[in-house]
Order: sequence, then C-alpha cells, then structure tokens
Amino acid sequence: MATENMQSQSRITRLVGFLKNDPDNLSLLGELADLQIASGGYQDAREMLQRALKLEPTNLAIRFRMADIDIAMGNLGAAEAALHKLESDGCTSPAIAHNLAFIDISRGNYQAALRILLAQPLHATLPENIALQLHCLHQLGDIDGALHEVEKALQHWSNDARLLGWASLLHLDANHISEARKYAALYAQQPVETIEGLICCGTLALADRDPNAAENLFQRAIERSPSQGRAWSGLATAYLLNEKLAASQEAFKRAVTLMPDHVGTWLTKGWCEIVSGDLTQAETDFQAALMLDRNFAESHGSLAVVLVLQHKKDAAQISLELALRLNRKCLSAQFASSLLSRQIHDAESCRQFVKKLLQENGGLVIKS
Repeated sequence: MATENMQSQSRITRLVGFLKNDPDNLSLLGELADLQIASGGYQDAREMLQRALKLEPTNLAIRFRMADIDIAMGNLGAAEAALHKLESDGCTSPAIAHNLAFIDISRGNYQAALRILLAQPLHATLPENIALQLHCLHQLGDIDGALHEVEKALQHWSNDARLLGWASLLHLDANHISEARKYAALYAQQPVETIEGLICCGTLALADRDPNAAENLFQRAIERSPSQGRAWSGLATAYLLNEKLAASQEAFKRAVTLMPDHVGTWLTKGWCEIVSGDLTQAETDFQAALMLDRNFAESHGSLAVVLVLQHKKDAAQISLELALRLNRKCLSAQFASSLLSRQIHDAESCRQFVKKLLQENGGLVIKS
C-alpha cells in the first residue's frame, strides 16, 4: 500500500509538471483529477475539473465527476442538485440513478432510493445499481423481495461478485443455509471482495467451527468498511471462540454501538462478559437483548444463567421458566437448570458451554 501511494504521488507530481507546459490539456487535467480523487485529494481534484470545465463547459462527464467529488466530501445537497441538472440537460447514464440513490441511502431514505433504482429498466441498468437496490430491500426487511431481484439479476450477470455476495448473505438471512453455501462458494471464486460476501463467508466459518478463518474474513470486511456492525459482531464472536477475551470485549463494544438493535450481538456480548468475569455487565447485556425481543427464549435463559451465578436464585427461576415456556429445548435454559441443581458449578464447564452455544447453528450472531 505504501509503495502504491508513493507511485501515485510520483505520477501526480509528474502530471503537475506537464500541465505547467500545457495548461489547457483536457486529457492531462482529467488524468490528474482521477489520481487526486483516488488518493483522497478531493479539493485539488475539484480545482483541476473546474479548469477543465472552463475549457469545455458543456462536457457532461466532467460535471458528473464533480458531483462524485461532492458526494465523497459529504456535500450531498450540492451533488444532488448537480445530478438533477445533468438529467435535465439530457444525460441518461444509469450512473446518475446510482449516485442519486446512493445519496438517499446515505440519508437513510431507503424507500426513496428504491424508487429511483426501480425506475431503471433492467437492460439499461448496472450490476452496482442492482446491488444498491438489494441493500435497500435488505434494510427495509424485504428479504423475499431482495432474493427475487438478485436471482433475476444473476441470470444476466452470473459472475458478478457483488450480486453473488448479496445472494449468499440474503439466503443466509432467510435461513437457506445450503443456498447460502452455494452462492458463497461461487462468490469466493471471483477476484473481487465485497462486504456482503465476506460477512456471509465469515458467518459460515463460525458455523463450521473455524474461528480462525472467521477472524480473517471479518477483519477483511472491517478493512473495507470500518462502520460495519455485523462484521464487528462476527469478529468479536470469533475472538471469543479463540479465547481472546480482551479483544472480544472491545470488538463487541464496537458492534453494539454500530448495531444497537441486534439481539444476537447483545446476547453473545453477555456471554463474553460471563467468561471474562463481569457478571454485572453480562446481566445488563441480557436485559438489553430482552428489551428488543421478549419472546426469544435464549435471552431469558441467558439472563437466568447470570442470575444464578450472582446467587439471585428466585429471579433466575422466573427467567428459566419463561425460557422453557418459549422453547423447551433452549440451550441456555438447560444450562441454567444445571447450575440451579448444582450439576455444573466450575468455570471450565461455563466456558465449554459458551463454545457449544455459539457453535450451535452458527452462533447467536445470526439472530436478528
């Protein structure tokens, strides 16, 4: 990476020198702007494109790239206005729809973004537009609709890593595990990595009891998108299974900050705290999970466990009964029952149970 940055800076310096001798060269201005954008020099790139636009005011491509810079710099209003002006001036590129939808997604307006994307006929759109559409449907909770769209799109772009990554993740979230594995295998054959594909493959690695592989996959996802809560949750779980408790606790803190409505993450964080010896924090985490969903047996069973460990047996019995009423096969409730009857009482048994609980059906991180 350092070598690439040095090479990029060297090329930028060389092009700046060329432009001193040929200041009106559109090709040089465009190439320099692209390099500056790639290296994060958005303001410098804007100045190059403004010079180019003075030379060729009707050039739609230059105007589009300036809108791209506004998006990268967070000037969403200016970018939106520029893109709409391009549309009114006759530009019909599907990339405009993509960027307008991206702006709405950045604002959390998934329905508005979806309307823009669905207005594009399939033959005139791009795989990246379909990927944005799938993102919107996923955020809106329409897994069936997203699966329908991705299967349709894969008939046209069967080797697109973005679509294969989405297909694997959507099937995983629909609990179609064999289909998720099929698409994950196809995704893994592609040369491009995507957040969705990495998260699905990482979760499947947890299900396959391979926390080392899961660590690697989730770390790569986080490198691409540091604000991806699901990747942090998976990484924290992999750390926990590898008994890297301090790293797991820190990763779980990031995960619940980014994804505060995810029941499975709160539960798994609570078990991490139990193994780490912080029973008070574990109880807080299990209560947070219950606030989100009072009908999930593992939340009540997990709370029963930590209450027993804190010698609050009457309260534990109530939580245990609620868990078993919801699911007679609830693993954490069975463990709480063993604790109450003193069949299990040592710390090593507790650690082994946590591993069993997390490995069962791929771990609690799958629970939404």
